[in-house]
Amino acid sequence: MSEDTFKDVISLFEQAHSFQKNEKWSGAIILYKNIIELAPSMMEAHHNLAICLRKTGKLQDALRYAIIAQKLSMKNSQTNFSLAIIYEKLNVPIKAIKYYKKAIAISSNYFEALNNLGRLLQKDGQLEDAIEILKRAQSIEPNSPSITINIANYYLETGQPHEANNLLKLLLNTKIKLSKDILAIVINTMGVIAMVLGNSTIALSYFERAIQHSPNFKEAHENLALILLSRSEYLRGWEEYEWRSQNKSDYEGKRWKGESLNNKTLLVHTEQGYGDIIQFIRLISKIDSNGGNIVIACPEPLMALLNNCSDIKLVTNINNINTTFDYFVPLMSIPNILKINLSNIDGKSYIFPKYKSRKLYCPKTKFKIGITWSGRTQNQNDPYRNRSCHFFDIFPIFEQNIDANFIILQHQYNEDVENLLKKRSNITDLSGRLGDFEHTASIISNCDLIISIDTYMAHLAGAMGIETWVILPFTPNWRWIGNQSAIWYPKTRLFKQNNPGDWVEPVNRVIKNLADLIL
Repeated sequence: MSEDTFKDVISLFEQAHSFQKNEKWSGAIILYKNIIELAPSMMEAHHNLAICLRKTGKLQDALRYAIIAQKLSMKNSQTNFSLAIIYEKLNVPIKAIKYYKKAIAISSNYFEALNNLGRLLQKDGQLEDAIEILKRAQSIEPNSPSITINIANYYLETGQPHEANNLLKLLLNTKIKLSKDILAIVINTMGVIAMVLGNSTIALSYFERAIQHSPNFKEAHENLALILLSRSEYLRGWEEYEWRSQNKSDYEGKRWKGESLNNKTLLVHTEQGYGDIIQFIRLISKIDSNGGNIVIACPEPLMALLNNCSDIKLVTNINNINTTFDYFVPLMSIPNILKINLSNIDGKSYIFPKYKSRKLYCPKTKFKIGITWSGRTQNQNDPYRNRSCHFFDIFPIFEQNIDANFIILQHQYNEDVENLLKKRSNITDLSGRLGDFEHTASIISNCDLIISIDTYMAHLAGAMGIETWVILPFTPNWRWIGNQSAIWYPKTRLFKQNNPGDWVEPVNRVIKNLADLIL
């Protein structure tokens, strides 16, 4: 590089850095790109360009330059930290964790890297490592609001809501001045704590206060929606639920707003979990099609089952949408568009398999009970919210002296469970043979009763009009609170924990009700 070129690079870098410092991102981006053309191996230009691109939401471009910067200076803690942040924003936690660890290995007291790593490890379920890292960060900056919030979230995730609440109250009572955004995060977290403890009125107040401090705080709006829905305040709840993370796509320009289809085609894009899809697919029948067609884009395992719904013209794979349409809407936006409330929910059965399976049961048994005890791993370290129980928690149900055959509807389990099941003459084990939802529906259509935790099986059985008993954690999902379930699924009964993490009491109630039902 000539001396003149070197001077030009230094001059441009100073200008670019000034733009960056004043958050004039577009100007900084142009100048850093010019610098890279003149000096391709200048790590600082790649590094700063990656930061500016990240700030403007251009994450893939940011990643490209951050990777180059890290390769040019692999032993630089900041290049590794910047790369970790981008991977985190791209929802690639494994790589984010990797580069946060690299940054810390280079600079052991790198507070921001320790704080972020601890938070990510906690989200990833590596709880022992998470609290160790967070405590290290706290020892470096004990008065940091962000580390206090992260440790509070750790307590919340591990079933210690009271400890989390005390920690946040101490933070609010200190003389540390909190920005509006940080204050909103603290208050929102206190709202989640209140929600976990079952204090919906207090939770509602916290979420509203958080939004007052930070009006565009998406998570607080989502939490407000959930608490409103739990209180059956549907109209406002659906409006707030529009803040949720949706499957954004190129179809937004065709967004359906409730108008009559008038011979046009509406694509309904399913979202959330299987249970949500099953619960809300009923609303398709309420759409004013007026000669139009409704196409459902859903996960492949649901396609055959939803094809049986008379109001649906076509079902397509959500990962390969190959049909034309005039309008588009996410499934979970339909309740807001149609102003769904408890008075206009049709509790009739609305999902049916095409065929019944008749060869899978003991013909001598009068009463057939399908049962599942575990679902998606979520909040598994939080006794307040963990939806799944262990097989040994529900095993006493199988030991009852009743004329019934239990149909195992669990997808998988360990060898210890398998050995116990083989010893029981009153069990038909269908694990591994459930197939897609159409096949599962054909199996459970022969059951007299389904006993399930809060998983898709409860929704499927409820939607088919099968008597269903749902065993719930101390803090259940919004749809199982109050009398709502009787409206959504009239043949459903709820057995909720009275104490966090204690499955014995609700299981005993199930056993008593089984005896009353069958004996």
